[in-house]
Amino acid sequence: MIDFKPISMHDKEKYEKYLPFTKERGCEYSFANLIMWGEQKIAEVHNVLVRLSFYEGHYSYAFPIGKGDKEEALKEIVQDASERNIPLSFFGVYKEDAELLEKLYPENFAFIKARDGFDYVYDINSLAYLHGRKYHSKRNHLHRFKESFPDYTCIPLSKDNLHLAKELSDKWYEEKLAENPENDYSLEQTALERAFENYTELSMEGLLLEHKGIILAFTMGSKMNDNTFDVHFEKAITPNAYVAINKEFASYLRNKHPEAKFLDREEDMGLAGLRKAKESYRPAFLTEKYRAVFINEYLKPVCPDESCKDSLFTLWQEAFGDSEAFLNTFWQTAFASHRCRCIIKDNEALVALYIFDCLYKGKKLAYIYAVATAKAHRGKGLCTLLMADTHRYLIKKGYAGAILVPAKEALFAFYENMGYKNCSYVNEYEVTPSVDTIPLTEINCDEYATLRREHLDEGAVLQEGENLSFLSTYAKFYKGEDFIFCTYIEDTKLNCLEILGNTEKCAEIVKTLNCEKGVFRTKGKDKPFAMYYPLSDTFIEMPSYLGFAFD
Repeated sequence: MIDFKPISMHDKEKYEKYLPFTKERGCEYSFANLIMWGEQKIAEVHNVLVRLSFYEGHYSYAFPIGKGDKEEALKEIVQDASERNIPLSFFGVYKEDAELLEKLYPENFAFIKARDGFDYVYDINSLAYLHGRKYHSKRNHLHRFKESFPDYTCIPLSKDNLHLAKELSDKWYEEKLAENPENDYSLEQTALERAFENYTELSMEGLLLEHKGIILAFTMGSKMNDNTFDVHFEKAITPNAYVAINKEFASYLRNKHPEAKFLDREEDMGLAGLRKAKESYRPAFLTEKYRAVFINEYLKPVCPDESCKDSLFTLWQEAFGDSEAFLNTFWQTAFASHRCRCIIKDNEALVALYIFDCLYKGKKLAYIYAVATAKAHRGKGLCTLLMADTHRYLIKKGYAGAILVPAKEALFAFYENMGYKNCSYVNEYEVTPSVDTIPLTEINCDEYATLRREHLDEGAVLQEGENLSFLSTYAKFYKGEDFIFCTYIEDTKLNCLEILGNTEKCAEIVKTLNCEKGVFRTKGKDKPFAMYYPLSDTFIEMPSYLGFAFD
C-alpha cells in the first residue's frame, strides 16, 4: 500500500518541484487548490508524485506527475486501490495520459470526457482591455458600473485587509442562502476560509474594489505556471461589479507579471449559470480533461446474445413503457447483437443502449438509441461508464462520430458533460386540418431514401437501410408534389416525424389523412434536438441535421 500523507503547507516546495517536468495541466494540479479543496494526500514513488483525493464523498487518484517512471507508479496505484478496497478512478486525465493507461491496461478503463471540469482559459490582454465587438456587452456593464460608482478604487489584497474580503463573502453566502436555502456552499466556504488562512503562504494575490468605504468586490488567485495565473475566487455585490473586478484584476496581473499570457478561471462544475457566465468572456481555449474509471470485471459492457432478450425487454419496458409487440418487432427487424451494448449482472440488464448505423459525408456515424438504466441502479454512474466504453467500442469499429437524441430536456446537460454538443435543431408545431385536400402518394422505404437524398443539404445525416425498415413498422412514407414526409397516426392525431421540401401544406396533409390535428417536426432553430460527439481526430465536422428519432 502506498504511504500517502495528508498534504500541508510544508509540502509546497516538494510538490512544485514536480510541475516543471509535467505538461501544463488544469487547476486541479494547482498547489493552492490542493490545500483548499477536499482532503488531499500525496506520496513520492518512482520519482513521480502521486495523489489520493477524497472529495464529495469519493476517493479518486490524480494522474502521476513528474519526470520519473509513470508506468510503475500507475501499477502501484492500481494495487493500492485494490488493497484499500476502493473503486479505482483517475481525475485530471489528459489525452496522453489516457493513451498510457490504455497501453498498460487495454480496455480496462472507461475514459469519460469531464466537460463540467474543463478549465476556461482566457487571453489576459483580452480581459484587461475588453476590446472588440465580442466584448460589447461587457463594456456596457462596465460603463454602468462606473456610472454607479464613479469614485471606486482598486486596492491590492493583503493580510491586513483580508477581513474586508471575508465580510463581503459572508454577506454574499448569507444572501444566496436566503434566496435558496437548498443550495450547499459548504465546500466552497471551507475552501475560501483556507485561502484566507494561508493567503501569504500560498503566494496569493488579489484585489478589492472599494467605493466610499464600501467593498464592492474582491478576487484572489495564484500563479499556476510561467505563463498562466489561476483565479480561485471572485465575489461581487452586483453583476456589473463582477465585470469590473475581472477587468481590473487582469490589468493588475498584466502589469505586475508581464510574463503572464493567460488567466485560468477554472471550471464551471456543470452549473448552467456559471457556464453561461464563463463562456460570455470568450475563452481563448478550454483545457479538456477526462476521468478514467476502472471497469470492474462484473460490470464489463458486452454485446448481448439471445439469452439476454427477456432481460433487455424488461429494462426497456421499465424505462420507456414499450409494449411487448413493439419490442418483438424491434428484435425481429432491427436488432443485431454487435450493435447493442449493455452491462448484465446475475442475468439482469442494469444498463443498455442500441446503435443504428448512419452516414454523414461518406463517414459512418452511430445513432445511439434506447439508452436506459434500470431504476434500481440509477445514480451509480453505470450509464456514464457504458457510454464511455461504447465510444471506445465504436472507435475500434471505425465510426467517425456518435449522434443521439436526448429523451428529455434535462438529459441535454447530462450528455453535454460527456462531451456531446448540440448539432441539430427543429421546429415543432401543431396544425388543424384545412378544408382542402392534396394529392399524396404512399411510397416505400427505398423510394423515400432516394427522394430524401434529393431534399437534404450537405449537413444532414443519412438514415437508410434498416433504419427506414424499422421505422416502416409503425410509420408510413408519403410524397407530394414538392415534399416528402414520414408519419404515424395515433387515434386521430397525425405525428409527422420529418417533412422535407415544401412545409406549407401541413394543414392539407392533416385533412387528406383524415386526422383531427397534426404535430409536425421540421428543421429549424427553436428546439435542440440531436447532439454529436466526434470519435475521430481527423474528422471533427459536426452534422447540422438528424431527421428522425425513433420516437
